[in-house]
Amino acid sequence: MTDFKTALRQEIRKEIDRALGGRADKMREDIVELRKQTKALHEALEDQLRLIQSLRREASRSSAFGGADDWSPTRLRELRRRFDLSQTALAKLLGVGLNTVWLWEKGETRPRSKAVLRQVAALEKLSPEQMQRKLKSVGLSEGRKKPGRKPGSGKKAGAAKKTAKKTAASKRTKRKPAARKKAGRKAAARK
Repeated sequence: MTDFKTALRQEIRKEIDRALGGRADKMREDIVELRKQTKALHEALEDQLRLIQSLRREASRSSAFGGADDWSPTRLRELRRRFDLSQTALAKLLGVGLNTVWLWEKGETRPRSKAVLRQVAALEKLSPEQMQRKLKSVGLSEGRKKPGRKPGSGKKAGAAKKTAKKTAASKRTKRKPAARKKAGRKAAARK
C-alpha cells in the first residue's frame, strides 16, 4: 500500500510539472520558505506578547498607584499602619496638607498629581530603616509621637469637654442679668 501511495504521488508531481512547465519545483521551494518565515514570525509574536505581559506585571508592581484604577484609600491606610505613620507625617513626606491625606483615606478625593502617586509607590517599597531615614530627612523623628489613642480621644477627655461646656453655659446665664443691669443703668443715665 505504501508503494502505491509513493508511486501515485510521484505520478501526480510529474503531471503537475508538465502542466506548469517546470515551475512546480520552484513553487514548492517558495512554499517551504514561506512556511519557515511564517513559523519564525509566529514565534517572534509570541515572544513579544510574553514581553508585554511581563512589562504590564512589572509596571503594576513598580507603580502601585500608577493609574486611577490602581488607587485605593485602604492601601494608603495600610502604608501608614505598616510604618506607624500619622496622617501629619505622611502629609509632610508627600508635601501635601493634612486635610488632603484625610480626604484621600476617606475615599472622598484622589491624588491628582502623578508625581504624588509615584511618591506613594516609592514609599511603599521602603524598608522600615529606610523610612526612618526618610522621616529624619524631612525633620520628623518618628511617624507618631505616642502609639495608641490620639490625645483627647479618651473617655476622660470627652467628660472634660462636657464639663467645660456646662460651666461655660452656666457662666453665660449668670452674666446676662448683670449685663442687663448695666444696660439699664446706662439708659437711665442718658435720660
